[in-house]
Amino acid sequence: MIRIVIVGAGGRLGRELVRAVARDARFRLCGATVRADSPLLGRDATELLGLAPCGVALSADLHAFRDAADVLIDFTTPEATFQHASWAAEAGVPLVVGTTGLSGDITAHLRTCAARIAIVYSPNFSVGVNLLWHLASAAGAAWGASPAIEIEETHHIHKKDAPSGTAKRLHEVVSLATGRPREAISVVSHRNGEVVGDHCIRFDTAGETLTLTHHAKSRAVFADGAVGAAAWAVGRPAGWYGMDHVLGLTSVRHPEREDA
Repeated sequence: MIRIVIVGAGGRLGRELVRAVARDARFRLCGATVRADSPLLGRDATELLGLAPCGVALSADLHAFRDAADVLIDFTTPEATFQHASWAAEAGVPLVVGTTGLSGDITAHLRTCAARIAIVYSPNFSVGVNLLWHLASAAGAAWGASPAIEIEETHHIHKKDAPSGTAKRLHEVVSLATGRPREAISVVSHRNGEVVGDHCIRFDTAGETLTLTHHAKSRAVFADGAVGAAAWAVGRPAGWYGMDHVLGLTSVRHPEREDA
C-alpha cells in the first residue's frame, strides 16, 4: 500500500485529493497538512469531508511525516511549493506538483530537486486535458503556420491566475508544434461563476475549422489524475516528469524539457 502525504489538504483541491486517496485501495493517507493559522488544524482529514474518520489529523508540521511518506502531493502556492520541494528532496520522497503560477526561479529550483527525486509536474492532471494538449500538438504539427489559432479558457471567479496554467501549457505546446511565436496565437480568458474549467482551441483556415474542447465537470478529475501520478512516481528514478510520461504521451514537446 502506498503511503501518501497531502500538503494543502484544506483547500478546494486538497480536499478532493484526500477524498481520492480515501476511496482508492492502493493508498493510505498517512499525513495531511494545512497552514499554521488554519481553523482546520487538528480536524480529522476525512471526517472533514463527511467520511468515516481515518485517524489522520490535519497538521501544520510536514516534518512529522518525514519517515512515513512514500510520496508527497502538493497543490498549494508557488512559495510553499518551493519549500515543499526542498523537504521532499532532502527526505528522498517523490513529489507530485500541481501548483500553478510558478516563476522561472521556482521552476528552476524544482528542476534542481529533480536531480535527487522523481518530480511529476503538471498544471493540470486531468487525463482529458493531457489528451487535449497531445491532440492540439499533433494538429499544430500537421498544419504548421497556415491556420489562425485561438485559445479560450473559462474558470470560476475565485481563480487568481489568468490565463490559467492549462491555457498557458496549451499555448506553449502549440507554439512549439507550429514553429510560430507565442504572440501570434491568441489567448482569451474568462472568469465566470463557479466554472470548474473549460478550455478550447480553434484552428481556422479559409476552408475549414477544427475545434478541440475540454470541459471539466468536477475537480475530482484533477485529484484522480494526481493520485494516479503519485502511484506512478513511487520507485521511479530521479527526474523531471509530466503527465505525458505517466500516460505514455511523450511525443508532446514541452518547453521546460526542451533543454533536457
